[in-house]
Amino acid sequence: MKTYEAKIESASPLIMSRMLSTKAGEGMKQERETHEDYDLRIWPIKAWANTKGAVYIPRIFFKRSLEEAAQFLGLQIPGKGKSTYTKHFLAGVQIASDMELDITRDDLQCVPINCHADGKKGSGKRVVRHFPQVPEWSGVLTVLVVDELVTKDVLIKHFDTAGTMIGIGSFRPRSGNSSGMFKVLSLTEIG
Repeated sequence: MKTYEAKIESASPLIMSRMLSTKAGEGMKQERETHEDYDLRIWPIKAWANTKGAVYIPRIFFKRSLEEAAQFLGLQIPGKGKSTYTKHFLAGVQIASDMELDITRDDLQCVPINCHADGKKGSGKRVVRHFPQVPEWSGVLTVLVVDELVTKDVLIKHFDTAGTMIGIGSFRPRSGNSSGMFKVLSLTEIG
């Protein structure tokens, strides 16, 4: 197993849309609250934050982005016939921790977006929804590579594709938009 430290920097703003839990009471609409008032009240809690209030980017965002990049690229493994790296990124590459940012929910910007009312692309009615946005962000990820077929060069190639063509968060390039793009400033083996 190899461990890498990846220094990541934003190439476009990050828009978050964490699903709210009605069981925890956080996504509950108040009595006589309009849909617009509700949306304006809850937009900050659509961002992920820890118990200390610091905003973070879930590690699964980067994991899924790398997996989708592997599928998108479909690079064949030298000497393995038609086999690609897809299954090797799925099982053999892990992100060890979330990326904690140096901001709180109070520092987020509100961005209004014209969305489909039912959340399904191509449906008729559209409404304005408000989402938390991080204009610029950066941090460090610890990447665990268990599969020896995923070399440093292969990992860098997939990270580059993940950052420019797949993205993370909501309204990312893979969904036909442009938020959540990133670049890897450095990838250093640390263990």
